[in-house]
Amino acid sequence: MIIGRGISIGAGFLYSGTSSEYPPPTIDFLVVGGGGSGSITTGGGGGGAGGYVQGTCNPRLFGTSGKSVSLGIAGRQGNHPSKANADASIGPENASGGNSVFDAITAFGGGGGANGGSSVGVLYLNGAAGGCGGGGATGTSSIRAGATTQVSYATYSATGYGNIGGWQGGVTYGGTGGGAGAAPGGTSNDVASGISSSITGTSLEYCRGASGRVNLWSTAENRDNSGNGSPAGDTTSLYSGCSGIIVIAYSNIWADLSFVSSGLLCNGTYGNNVSDTSSRAGYKVYQFTAGSGTISFA
Repeated sequence: MIIGRGISIGAGFLYSGTSSEYPPPTIDFLVVGGGGSGSITTGGGGGGAGGYVQGTCNPRLFGTSGKSVSLGIAGRQGNHPSKANADASIGPENASGGNSVFDAITAFGGGGGANGGSSVGVLYLNGAAGGCGGGGATGTSSIRAGATTQVSYATYSATGYGNIGGWQGGVTYGGTGGGAGAAPGGTSNDVASGISSSITGTSLEYCRGASGRVNLWSTAENRDNSGNGSPAGDTTSLYSGCSGIIVIAYSNIWADLSFVSSGLLCNGTYGNNVSDTSSRAGYKVYQFTAGSGTISFA
């Protein structure tokens, strides 16, 4: 893999060819973890959003070899638990989302919402920890809210966003899952806001925490590759969180990626290394929406 031909001067390069032959000196990037799923019991909590990481840096900071990329899948709800195993359901029954990884940077999957409530005879269950924490079950306080695990990456000028889940002291609904833009506190009726980004050329909100109210989910919130959590369900209505995404964008005067693994879905095609130059004026954009593998700059 050619990083650059010419004379190295300090931290930069003096190239002998045109810029279109060489990798970009800086890239914008967005890394979003998969959203957690909400409770599968009335009275349980909403799913926490995936963690959100954004930054701008020189891609050479990641090293000169191929950069690893893997996408966080959504947390998926399972079968209605019995009373006996309800407190073990912070796992497959209301699963946390998967991590999205761009080389050294990880956006952690959102925490699953706690199961609980009168339908299983258990009230005091915790939301799972994650990029944004899952909501706690009914009758809980803030100590039952799922914690946030998201961090920032100063080396890459990347800021991570995550919040704890919510809780609900009443007996009807559980707490809202945490969103990247807000901690929901002691509520269950509303979503927790995410963060908007225009890295693709279109302003979109990512990483919204989901309500602890059963089935409260709009079409806008149920969006693939948004990192949104899913709301609490019941025995007949079960929801999965939304999958994660990784986006890279840089000036269109620089070369396309030289390699994308066949296991990575890039701009709608597996193994594609051709940039999208129409969505964001003056930029080359790559959206990785499924799979895992490596990418290489020119």
